[in-house]
Amino acid sequence: MEILSFGDLIEKGKYSLFSRHNKVVNFRGSKGLVSFVLPEIGAGPFNLILNVLPKVGFKIEVGKEGVLVDGDLLRVETKSVYNSHLPFLNISEKEFMGRLFFVKKIFLEKSHPLSCAFFFDRTREKNFKSSFERCMLLHFKKAFHLLKNGDFHGFLRNVRGAGLGFTPSGDDLISGFITFVLFAERNFKRSWRFKKIFCLRASGTNPISSAAIEAAKKGRCDERFKSLLLFLKERTFGEDIENKVLGCLARGNTSGADFISGFLLASEFV
Repeated sequence: MEILSFGDLIEKGKYSLFSRHNKVVNFRGSKGLVSFVLPEIGAGPFNLILNVLPKVGFKIEVGKEGVLVDGDLLRVETKSVYNSHLPFLNISEKEFMGRLFFVKKIFLEKSHPLSCAFFFDRTREKNFKSSFERCMLLHFKKAFHLLKNGDFHGFLRNVRGAGLGFTPSGDDLISGFITFVLFAERNFKRSWRFKKIFCLRASGTNPISSAAIEAAKKGRCDERFKSLLLFLKERTFGEDIENKVLGCLARGNTSGADFISGFLLASEFV
């Protein structure tokens, strides 16, 4: 095994196996999360990209020299550390919002039918058919009403842990929302009275979504989304913009779409 990329928010400490999937193995510890991932998943604040995933391993230890996996030390090279900070694009707010329109257009065409994209297209509500899905839809619509009326505590309370997926839709939505707030603060010198509420009260309902929300609070993002943001400073998109959006949507089942939903939702409060 070889470390190809090491997330810059990974803390030194001991971690135990939390979940295992085909392309991702998650470990949690008192210092947070470490996710072993294959290259196609991409870099992230807590991602450790390996050329091959370990077949065994219930405990790992991150130390000064590298990562100990089943007695084997995987060394971390300085050049392999991923920089997860949100980028500074050096374009005006008006230019960015105009380009974000194209992201939204592709997002609405390609996003998962049961994602939070219904916030922007009410015709999507017909996709929610089971009793659970209808209940989820009503729950999110109530949260949206609270948000529009300035009840940010109520919005967080209603979306946290709600919805579909290993990382619930509501947690991914919160992560995307906070990411826009920090991105706009960095790029457009914006500030909101609700930033403090989100950064103090927002939290995830499992180690994966908790780590994502904590990363968002620190103004960090994964490689796929950072690549999309950097692409938006280009003056010509061509067909490549669709590939960038599709790359973000490919995260999880509805997770990528729910994250972008939160980012777009926050952008409407500018």
